[in-house]
Amino acid sequence: MKKLFLLITLASIIFSSCKNDKSNAEYLNDFEAIGHWTNNQNITRETASSGLFCTVTDTSIPYTQTMKLNWSDLKVENPKSAIIIAWVLVRDLKAKGKLVFSMDSNEKNIMWIGEEVQQRVKEINKWTEVKFKIDLSKKIPADASIKIYGVNDGEYRIYWDDFLLTFNK
Repeated sequence: MKKLFLLITLASIIFSSCKNDKSNAEYLNDFEAIGHWTNNQNITRETASSGLFCTVTDTSIPYTQTMKLNWSDLKVENPKSAIIIAWVLVRDLKAKGKLVFSMDSNEKNIMWIGEEVQQRVKEINKWTEVKFKIDLSKKIPADASIKIYGVNDGEYRIYWDDFLLTFNK
């Protein structure tokens, strides 16, 4: 009987510590597992911030892999903000690009924000964090979809890795 009581008590402690926290949610891709990403002809092993792979853009392939999430599938309900991060490496400081957060609803764009890579990158051949925060406090349509990607606005190659999208309550 004591063993049964001990087993039930232990199980209760374990299950009570496993709360379903819906206050924050993170979506990460380091290109080791393609997961949510499309457009994989620009995955390379030339360099990487972490692991073996990253995505690359240049004049022939101006867009990185694209993460697409449906608003209704998010792991967090009614987030108030999001933080978008990607690690970027350039071989020439003349490289120009943007880390983009885009949101569509009813096949129309309702939000588009692009953070310029060249504002953050100050050294060649060094991985640099590009990061920005967006406000999501306004009502978002249930059918909205989110896209995160990088775009190359110039003629020089840009390497992108470790895209991270974090939603906060």
